[in-house]
Amino acid sequence: MKKKKIRFLILMIIIINLIFMMLLAFVLQMSRNSNNEEKESNNNSDTLVYKTVDLEKEVNNEFKNDKKIVPEGFTFLVRFYEGNLDDDYVFEKIYSFIYEFIPTLQEKTKNLTNEEIIKYYNDNSKEIINITGIEDKNDFLELVKSLGDNNTIENYNKCVFDTESFDSDEYYSKCKLDIIYNDEVLHFLIYLANNKDITQPNIKIIPIQ
Repeated sequence: MKKKKIRFLILMIIIINLIFMMLLAFVLQMSRNSNNEEKESNNNSDTLVYKTVDLEKEVNNEFKNDKKIVPEGFTFLVRFYEGNLDDDYVFEKIYSFIYEFIPTLQEKTKNLTNEEIIKYYNDNSKEIINITGIEDKNDFLELVKSLGDNNTIENYNKCVFDTESFDSDEYYSKCKLDIIYNDEVLHFLIYLANNKDITQPNIKIIPIQ
């Protein structure tokens, strides 16, 4: 009887060990599969990021000849902006601001006093508001002061939407827009009207510190 009990105990121990080893093997296999899926997901995510960056560069280069500038991060318009403004219209406004308005503003306001800059704004307010949406004389004065001798078309590098700063209300969606030159970065808030029939400027590019 004792021998039978001992054999039975030994058999039970062997069976328990086998079950434990099978469970351990199963857990290890599941862990490997999970790691592989995570790596594959990360690889796909990295690929998507690179494709997005490449797409932005490709589109930007293509549209410059069309008098449009497509900022890096432009895909935020697709993801977040729910207003009625057409993408091309926004990109044309940004082009006009960088390639036409800023160089002209530099030329016209160079060496002017604050009073003379305000007079220039008053004399040209309709055009300035149409291009920039700047309705506050102090904002315009801040813009002129922020421009340096190196903010030329030749030194222009790129512009970038700071999508993490995106915010929206009933009237406008907005985010930071950085215009990057070789030696300097100009910081703005760009406002995009959420309602196409809005009576105020439908796009505003306002300087910030």
